[in-house]
Amino acid sequence: MPIRSDDYADFRSGRLGSVAQCAKLRHIFLVRPINWVRAARKAFDSFPEPVRVQIASDLAIVAAGANTTAVKPLKGFTESVFEIVTNDRSGTYRTIYALKLEDAVWVIHAWQKKSTAGIKTAPHDVDLVRKRIARLKEELP
Repeated sequence: MPIRSDDYADFRSGRLGSVAQCAKLRHIFLVRPINWVRAARKAFDSFPEPVRVQIASDLAIVAAGANTTAVKPLKGFTESVFEIVTNDRSGTYRTIYALKLEDAVWVIHAWQKKSTAGIKTAPHDVDLVRKRIARLKEELP
């Protein structure tokens, strides 16, 4: 039976304290490892701390087999490719991950959305995601 988002109420609300303390939940609930494309991790590390904490908690929930309201399928992909959108005073941040790669959650791309043309994902970001997924499929056993 999958773990529900409600099981993470304390985790998501920050009542557990630091990220290190929240990481303890990983050993209890995590069913898939979270792997990163190096460029995505570098971009993610440049996000403001509250954004990083929110995205990390959403990724942990996804890795445990549950869903969050911040996750939606990325349009234009038939594979299990999803997007996490997080808003902050400094802007909107997006993180793209794929599920059907080596039984893991692979974070493919992360960036701050700067376009004022609406919520649509820019074509160059979609192309980059496609290229990174293709490269991962070639490299993974």
